[in-house]
Amino acid sequence: MKSIRAKIVGLVVASLTFAFSIYSVLLYINLKKIIVNNQERHLSSLAAAASQDIALWLDGRKREMSALSNSISLSDNKQSSIKAYLRIHARTNPEYEMVFYSNVRGEAFTSSDVAANIIDRAYFQKVLATGRAVVSNPVVSHQSKLPIVVIASPVKKGDFIVGVVGCAIPIDYLSQQISNVVPLYTKSVFIVQGDGTTIIHADRKLVLKHNAFKDPQVDPSLKDVVGRMISHKKGVAKYVYDNIPKYLAFTPVPGSDWSLAINVPVRDVLGQLSPVNRLIVGTPIFVVILTSILIGFLLIVFIVRPITNLRDKISMVECGDLDTQVEHVSRDEIGQLADSFNRMVKTIKYERKKIEQSEEKYRNLFENSMVGIFQTTPNGQFLSANPFLARLFGYDSPQEMMMQLSDVGQQHYADPKDRDFFRRTLEKEEVIRGFETRLLKKDGTVRWASLTARAVRDYAGELIYYEGTLEDITERKRLEQQLHKMSLTDELTGLYNRRGFISLSEQQLKIAVRTKKDMHLFFIDLDKMKRINDRLGHKEGDKALIEVAAILKEVFRGSDIIGRMGGDEFAVLVIDTTYKTEKVLKDRLQRALYDHNRLGGRNYQLDLSMGIERYDPANPCSLDELIARADASMYKEKREKS
Repeated sequence: MKSIRAKIVGLVVASLTFAFSIYSVLLYINLKKIIVNNQERHLSSLAAAASQDIALWLDGRKREMSALSNSISLSDNKQSSIKAYLRIHARTNPEYEMVFYSNVRGEAFTSSDVAANIIDRAYFQKVLATGRAVVSNPVVSHQSKLPIVVIASPVKKGDFIVGVVGCAIPIDYLSQQISNVVPLYTKSVFIVQGDGTTIIHADRKLVLKHNAFKDPQVDPSLKDVVGRMISHKKGVAKYVYDNIPKYLAFTPVPGSDWSLAINVPVRDVLGQLSPVNRLIVGTPIFVVILTSILIGFLLIVFIVRPITNLRDKISMVECGDLDTQVEHVSRDEIGQLADSFNRMVKTIKYERKKIEQSEEKYRNLFENSMVGIFQTTPNGQFLSANPFLARLFGYDSPQEMMMQLSDVGQQHYADPKDRDFFRRTLEKEEVIRGFETRLLKKDGTVRWASLTARAVRDYAGELIYYEGTLEDITERKRLEQQLHKMSLTDELTGLYNRRGFISLSEQQLKIAVRTKKDMHLFFIDLDKMKRINDRLGHKEGDKALIEVAAILKEVFRGSDIIGRMGGDEFAVLVIDTTYKTEKVLKDRLQRALYDHNRLGGRNYQLDLSMGIERYDPANPCSLDELIARADASMYKEKREKS
């Protein structure tokens, strides 16, 4: 049996013929590229030359106006003398609509004795600002009400500008000058000013009335070209106007705010290929037909039939039939491919069995695990959840949990910001371990959880989903909070202990300094506490302390910090006070003490000694100093009682 290489030799012979047609196509493409490039260069050269000619013409007008301004500056500055110069210049240049002179206040008169005020004209302000001759954008003439271009120059006396002289040139005359330097066989030369408005165009309906940026019907490609033109760039571009594709060369006009463009329809450029098209296109078509017939026959006989058989077997494998085999008799490469396919099917069958066993082990682990296992998409949808996770959060099944929680960030997290942190960490680190957060159960109650997860990506590195495990740490958090509370709270009275009082008060002192608000510290001692313990026992003494704590909670606000400092001593830091606070709270405390003593039920009367000190944020002191002063005041009162 012949080798497949021998068969391919026949295909190569046919391919050589086919290559000829490819060469013809490439030749056509290259010829087209050369013609287009030559046309683009021609248009660019034409636009550059036209722009330069217009710039030279405008520069000549600037020099005329500068010469006229020099003549006027040398005159006696009388209006009659200036008008004489203007009339002479107007007769010398009949193409000008008018020649005018204005003082610095904008009071102007023309060669034909027409008076006007031009102080609002942009070109007038620009001449005064720059002190140089300028070319204006088109404006409407006060005299003829037609669009004109003004070329103006300053009139100086020494270093000071005393006036402005200029000439008004009709747009129609300027268009004629352009037609003299640019062949208008395409009828496609136009000029735009700095804001994109067309100022010269073969279609006079567009002059000063069309702006590509403001016309919603203009093709975006033309808007892009006009944008580059008003940015004073030059180049060649292709755009569409009135559904006609065109090439366009554009360049700025030196000495002005204008840009000139010349275009030509694409069909006119490609029309130069017409004589070559028939030969270049016809020959490859004929060769391709013959080559296709030859290649098709060879492919069917030597390659297509064996590959079709192999394809059918592959389709059977795709449908799950792993017992199929390819029968073959040749020893060429297709025969070797069939052998490889048969070995591959056997390997797939073996590996599938191993995967099924592995999946069964994973399924058992997933279904019976005592920790939550989950997969979620980056936007917060569950892809999978095991039964333990569903039961933990009060759902009857994983399906119910996944159906009700469409956005875990908003529906499952007590604080959605935790979900955002979880996502950012995974996107940056790929793995997160021991992330503690609060999650909501189905009934809205909160459970603490510790999450360990990783980001799963596809072969292109795109994030697909997150997968991980969840451990319930609610009980641990409850114990931690209980231990924390015990470390700051007095077990007998429920008030802050000394440690808790000092910790919170020091924070409040810092806030008072920043907010400039007064505070008062009450340092209180339960009188005759030792006598109560000695006579009635420590159990009765504890009741007295608890009752004092209740009185303090009743008198002071929830925002005030109340603490038992040890033994029979209490302290209260009253926040945001005034000069009246001390008397008001002291009276209220005495009244509450009196009311409690009236209730009776015990063999003694509660009596309190107290020291009160004001905290002045303008003259801050430490908490220890404040407590020491209040303590001294309290002992002073106690001594006075005894």
